[in-house]
Amino acid sequence: MLGEMLFRMVSALTPDDIRRMKAGGPSECLKRVEEILHLLDQMAVSWHDGAYGVMSLTDVQLWADCRKKLNDLWGALRDR
Repeated sequence: MLGEMLFRMVSALTPDDIRRMKAGGPSECLKRVEEILHLLDQMAVSWHDGAYGVMSLTDVQLWADCRKKLNDLWGALRDR
């Protein structure tokens, strides 16, 4: 259940959204996005490390999907 919720959260924001914010949005907005990504990253790592119980086989794939989405979002934020 946690995996599904985390996946939906990281899927709501797209790399294109971040690029558009970088192109015309205020820097304060980007700071908040970075904070959100950091918190989602921390949650994903805690989940993977067993802080919320043992992951099922389905969770392992969801975690990999979440990790990929987060990496894509970080990449868009850091892309200059």
